[in-house]
Amino acid sequence: MEVAAVHGKVLLDGKPLTSGVVTAWPAAGRAACGAIHTDGSFELTTYSAGDGAQLGTHPVTVTRAAPVGERVLTLAELTRIPARYTNPEASGLTITVTADQSNTPVLELRSK
Repeated sequence: MEVAAVHGKVLLDGKPLTSGVVTAWPAAGRAACGAIHTDGSFELTTYSAGDGAQLGTHPVTVTRAAPVGERVLTLAELTRIPARYTNPEASGLTITVTADQSNTPVLELRSK
């Protein structure tokens, strides 16, 4: 399956989400995922680090992540992603990945 680089940003109520995991779920083949950094940015990986996601339009989920490295996440950070965004059928989030364009999606989440 052909993939293309995807570098995006996740916002919650207009502010960068500082932790979590973004996953793109293609209809067939391997899902692509990437950790959300403290500035809200993410980079998707399917087969090897940073290679991106399969071409096409895919539903997306945003889920909590366990603490990484020396930074300990607060309980508020771990629980602030609304549950609907953890289900690819209910999240309402999609990304379209193309081979001939820059793939820089902004995923806008709402807490209410």
